[in-house]
Amino acid sequence: RWAGVRGRGLYAVGVLSILGFIVLARTEPSVVRAAAMGAVGLLAMTHNGRQRALRGLGAAVIGLLLIDPGLATSIGFTLSVLATAGILLFGPPWRDALRRWMPQWCAEAIAVPAAAQLACTPVVAAISGQVSLVAVLANLLVEPAVAPATVLGLLGGLLGLVWDPLGMVAGTV
Repeated sequence: RWAGVRGRGLYAVGVLSILGFIVLARTEPSVVRAAAMGAVGLLAMTHNGRQRALRGLGAAVIGLLLIDPGLATSIGFTLSVLATAGILLFGPPWRDALRRWMPQWCAEAIAVPAAAQLACTPVVAAISGQVSLVAVLANLLVEPAVAPATVLGLLGGLLGLVWDPLGMVAGTV
C-alpha cells in the first residue's frame, strides 16, 4: 500500500512474495509451513476475510498433513497453526477494543503478538513447564526490527545469488 499498490494488485504482490520466498528459501518444512500461513494471511485481507481465513487455515492444515503426515507431531507446525488461529480469532476484536484508547498502529502492535501468545501458551507451557510473563512485551519491543530484518534478509539472499560477499554484508546488517 505504501508503494501505491491497491485492490487486486495487493493480492498479486502477496502471492508473488510467497512464491519468491519459497524459491529463495527452498522447500524446507519451515518454509512450506510459513508459506501456507502467509497464504492464510492473504485470505484474511479479503472481503469477509476472517471467515475465509479460518476456512483457509483448516484447508492449509489438512493439505500440509496430507503432504507430510509427520507434521502432526511437529511442535513448530503446531505453534504456527495456533499463532495464526489466535491472530485471526482474537487479534481483530482486541485491536478494535484497544483503538478506543490508542492509535490503530499501536493497538495492532499490542493485539497481534498478544493474540498469538495466548493461543500458543498452552503448548509452550507443556513443552517448557512454565509460562512467560514477558513474551508479549518482548515481541512488542522487537517488532520495529522485524520489517528491516526481513527486507535485509531478502536482500542478502538475492545479492548472495549474484556475489556471496555482498549478500553476506546485507545479511549481517
